[in-house]
Amino acid sequence: MLRDMRALASCLLLLSLTGDQATVAHDESTYGALLKEFPGRAGAYIDQNEERGRAAAAQFFAFAREHRDAPEAVEALGWVASHRIFDADAGEAMTWIAKDHAKSSNLAAILRELDRLYGDPFGPHEAMLRVVLKDSPHLDVRGTAALCLARELLAKRTKAERDTIQYDLAMKGAKVPFVAKPVATDVDLDHWSDEAAALCEAIEGEPTYSDRLRDDAGATLRQIRDLAIGSRAPEIEGRDHEGKPFRLSDFQGKVILLTFDSSGCGGCVAMYPTKRQMINRYKGQPFATVSIYCDDNLGYLKRAIGSGEITWRSWCDGGADGPISRQWNVSGYPTIYVIDGGGVIRHRFTHGFGLEETIERMVGEAEKQARQ
Repeated sequence: MLRDMRALASCLLLLSLTGDQATVAHDESTYGALLKEFPGRAGAYIDQNEERGRAAAAQFFAFAREHRDAPEAVEALGWVASHRIFDADAGEAMTWIAKDHAKSSNLAAILRELDRLYGDPFGPHEAMLRVVLKDSPHLDVRGTAALCLARELLAKRTKAERDTIQYDLAMKGAKVPFVAKPVATDVDLDHWSDEAAALCEAIEGEPTYSDRLRDDAGATLRQIRDLAIGSRAPEIEGRDHEGKPFRLSDFQGKVILLTFDSSGCGGCVAMYPTKRQMINRYKGQPFATVSIYCDDNLGYLKRAIGSGEITWRSWCDGGADGPISRQWNVSGYPTIYVIDGGGVIRHRFTHGFGLEETIERMVGEAEKQARQ
């Protein structure tokens, strides 16, 4: 009875509206119904939910097609891109956004969400960002597209460097989960980071952009200049779970495995056994592993240390936006750096593939140098 009364009230409301108002109300109602039918966080409709994910994408695509002039159309495409990450559906959604919605006024939030989710490069993502940057009439959307494109280009370079490492390891007989063909040797990787730097410099130099956008561009620019492979690692000062201070330079002379971790990151937790094995394997050798704990829940870290799950020192950064994370421009987990005994950044990873072989080689080189 109550449901019938609500339905009647909705119909009367629609009848009382003008034609345009009724269309907007219907669009919002239909889109809201879709969101209720397919709840869940971003990335929830891949892997184990593959079949349901395809069905959801089809319905969101249908909504965007039927209501292409409604503000919710681009949000529906953004839903597909964020819930079907790295899937063909996501690529289609991004292509569609670039083709029909590059001038939408509510793209900035969608672009930021996709930037958070796509830590690795994705061709349709870069293509969409370039179109939006060129065609959007909205200052905040153009600025957000420029920043996200800069980060995409940096991810592109990081992946190229990682693929080269894994390919070389595979050619030497090492077992790696998968091997991607490395970029051609004549490709100038600096071109990608140079373009990223130019985009960030343009944002920093434009006073009409928001403070947040300019600050984020500045942080990305510092990553390019100060956190590049071959740069000296910035000092880290902070306190561990007991409040005791320590610094990155305390481990000078050792190969350092430095990770930014979160308790909610499955990849971070999956690396814990590997870290413990490394600590045992290289005991007495020039090696150390340290982490930046990026949660505000200190209880988890204390329990993990008490149970022996974590056996290395960690700085407590107070949350994802902590001072160390900001200094190192961390946007996803795990973020992994390998630093040599001289304090120079030698490798950056976004997962552990090829990491053990890299550490083994660098520790061996450090011991060889120590004997000379």
